[in-house]
Amino acid sequence: MKIVLADLKLCDPLVDPFRVVSQNYHGINFLAAGYLKSVIEKDSMTKKADVEILIKESLLHNLEMLKREIVTRGPNLIGFSVYVWNYYRTLKLCELIKKELPETKIVLGGPQVSFTADAILEEFPSVDGIVRGEGEIVFLELVRSMMQKKQFGKGILGLTYRNGNKIISNPPRPLLDDINEIPSPYLTGTLDMSFFPKLELETSRGCPFHCAYCVSCQIYNKIRFFNEKRVIEELKLATDYGIENVMFYDSTFNLPQIVYNLCKKIAEEKKIKISFNAFLRPELINKKMLDILERAGMSLVEIGIQSFNSKTLQLIHRTADIEKIKETFKLLHRRDHHTVCDLILGLPGETLDTMKEGINLAYTFEGVIVGIFLLQVLPGSLLWTNNQEFGLEFMKNPPHFVISAPTFSREELAESIRYGYSRYFKVMPRKLAKMVIEGKKVPRHHSLIFNPIFGG
Repeated sequence: MKIVLADLKLCDPLVDPFRVVSQNYHGINFLAAGYLKSVIEKDSMTKKADVEILIKESLLHNLEMLKREIVTRGPNLIGFSVYVWNYYRTLKLCELIKKELPETKIVLGGPQVSFTADAILEEFPSVDGIVRGEGEIVFLELVRSMMQKKQFGKGILGLTYRNGNKIISNPPRPLLDDINEIPSPYLTGTLDMSFFPKLELETSRGCPFHCAYCVSCQIYNKIRFFNEKRVIEELKLATDYGIENVMFYDSTFNLPQIVYNLCKKIAEEKKIKISFNAFLRPELINKKMLDILERAGMSLVEIGIQSFNSKTLQLIHRTADIEKIKETFKLLHRRDHHTVCDLILGLPGETLDTMKEGINLAYTFEGVIVGIFLLQVLPGSLLWTNNQEFGLEFMKNPPHFVISAPTFSREELAESIRYGYSRYFKVMPRKLAKMVIEGKKVPRHHSLIFNPIFGG
């Protein structure tokens, strides 16, 4: 049995949903495909399947060329990871493939399709099935079923599939109690570290918080941790391959169990020589925690404040002490940390004035890079499912940007965006240029400012 897995490149769904943004590995997370392949290769029944992850091919701009790469492999099963940024491009590719390989089964997974599976299957006949939520065991059981020549999709928990003219949604699959059942795609050699300049890694799945704009907490409704020894071995291997930086994708990296157990061991391990970037929850940060994170190699901190408006924070289920957050940014600056403060414009309860006030406050923090984003009302989030409570007007199709709300008009939202970016381009070039002069690394999503200077 031949299986092809792919994660299509980052696209701009507003400008051109079929054209990739840049020809590098930013915007492709091969970790998801690596997990799937490693689970299949571990299983006694499916280990003989020929599973290929398209890595170089995923960078192709031309969908016809990418289709040709897949079709020539003659797969029985194709799996795509789907996110808000590659949704249209992936579905267009499915359509092209199905015309040439009508018997091949095409299955989607990922956060963008997990909560709208029935609607996607109704709209896109080229898609045969959708894995909802945590996908490794669902996909494994599907491969087992196909190898045993059973009816496609029947009885597989967590799968929505097409059976003739019917769309059948099987009951949800419970989350794995122990995520260590999923082998490390790096330690097994499923993903070749020599191919990547930066390592993508998880030490946990899930988040103890329940922010209303977030999908992760709806998919992973409990937090589970990968074995510390496993993570240590992955980092040692990365050091051996000369990888200098790791991006931890944990929703909240500074949970006590991660910092005081795992990071303490990373700091003590002499064979690990690597820096890392991580998402931190500001109210959990203290001096003791920073001591350990620094010794472990933390180089960039990204903190999602999202809003400085107390009413908005309450509506989106983020309990935050604004004064404590201010002190946290001062502490990070005193310790010379690369710090990114993320704000989301268009959240419930915001007005034009509160959004401007939040932007102005963020720019008062010394040594902080401000990231400004427009709210996306993602399928499965509480903002999506409980919108009758919030009254948001938003794009029903990707990228799901908010348009207006009871507390701000379209024009006021547009003005807040203009204001935010005018402040950004007034302040940030000086800050980033200073970082370059001082020999510091510029966070990748801010380095675009220098593209015209260095040839883009």
